Amino acid sequence: MHALTRTGRSHSSVAREFGLDRRTVRKYARARTWQEVMRRPPRKPSTLDPYLDYLQQRWARDSTARRSCTRNSRARATSATTSG
Repeated sequence: MHALTRTGRSHSSVAREFGLDRRTVRKYARARTWQEVMRRPPRKPSTLDPYLDYLQQRWARDSTARRSCTRNSRARATSATTSG
């Protein structure tokens, strides 16, 4: 968008070429960084916020344990079917 509008093309012309709304092209052309284009609504505080670090650590540890259990169960199931 920057390159096209810098050459003097109108926002409407660029919008037609890409099938975008003129206001979208204007927003992209005015943005200095990609972060300015990405809009996320502010997150409301949660009662879990004080515990997020702990929960993320537990999730990571537990998912590692789940993967290990899954691998072990599959190995046992495979050995049981091949030995029986």
